[in-house]
Amino acid sequence: MRLIYVHEATLPEAKARTIQAINTVCQLAKLGAEVRLLVDSVGAEERDKIGEFYGLELPENMEIIAEKDMDAAVVARKAIAKIELKDAFVYCRNLRIAQSLLPTCRGSGVPLIYEAHKVAFMVVSDEARLSELPPGRARRRAMRTFKSESEVFDKARGIVCTTDATAALARTMFGREQNMIVARNGGPEPLKASEVEGAEGIGEVPKLIVYVGSLGGWKGTDTLFEALKILDGFKLEIAGSISGGTAIRRSELMDQYSLLEGSLALKGHLPPGEVMDFLSSKRFAAAVISIPAGHSIEPYLFTCPLKLFQYLAAGIPVVASDVPALREILRHRENAVLVEPENPEALAEGIRMVYSNRELRKNIIRSGLETAAHFTYRKRAERILSLLETIAGSR
Repeated sequence: MRLIYVHEATLPEAKARTIQAINTVCQLAKLGAEVRLLVDSVGAEERDKIGEFYGLELPENMEIIAEKDMDAAVVARKAIAKIELKDAFVYCRNLRIAQSLLPTCRGSGVPLIYEAHKVAFMVVSDEARLSELPPGRARRRAMRTFKSESEVFDKARGIVCTTDATAALARTMFGREQNMIVARNGGPEPLKASEVEGAEGIGEVPKLIVYVGSLGGWKGTDTLFEALKILDGFKLEIAGSISGGTAIRRSELMDQYSLLEGSLALKGHLPPGEVMDFLSSKRFAAAVISIPAGHSIEPYLFTCPLKLFQYLAAGIPVVASDVPALREILRHRENAVLVEPENPEALAEGIRMVYSNRELRKNIIRSGLETAAHFTYRKRAERILSLLETIAGSR
């Protein structure tokens, strides 16, 4: 089976969409597919350096292709024209690229697979509301997106949704039923319970909280900092891109939220391949995903955060906002503690709960590891490959 995966990116980059894409194609290649990953450009790094950046050993049957001064969609059209049609597929997760490739795929007979991370016209409408666009412009923008999305959902041979909400809305709004699956964003292979618990089982842990990712926007870090302010004796460690440098930004955050000295540590950016080593290097009491409910529809309904699967795989108890997108994976007091969104007191209480209740912490860790095992990149690739084989069998 041959797969042309079209992805707008400059490698190596640490954006979540590219981390997810390169892990997915790597696993598809390991499962036997012949993969060509078409990107906009590749840095001077050699192939093994790119693999090292993402913490991956790239298989020989996974080729990374970029042509100078050509975007990935143009390169894809050239590749489609040359590829043997038998068992060949084109795969992408960008709506604009998917629509632009439909005529080429129809003409060549190569099936197009579209990976939907949201219902785009709903998100565009919401973004227009938040940016206070004039109503006329907002409607026109939403309708253009709706037309594009309708065409792709109708004419793509297969649809891969990353959330149940996206799949349900695709059925309702676009009438899509056939060859559509849910394959959530994946994560690494989880640690074993014995590796997390140690020889003596679950014991006392430091008052240490972890957060991986960027700050601000719909990431909900305002709520996290407000919660930290009322958590006596706890320290928060953040790994992620920090504008302005870690020392300056830490000082700004300490002042902005009136945090106690010693309660905040910023590690700055970590290459994707080092995140799991960082998460498993210490015994964190809790890992936080604080998504606001009132900011926008995208995180509320459609988010499927990579950090969630990393937290679970590292055996760290997750304390997260109780929003529909996260409830697709998390269950309160089973594999996480869910708290009221945008409520610092509720978030602080959830953190205290997993810190102080040893039995609850043990159960959440073990259940979290089991959850992580269901949502690895390999399991994701297996589901996608099964869909491709179903479509290939019907050609």
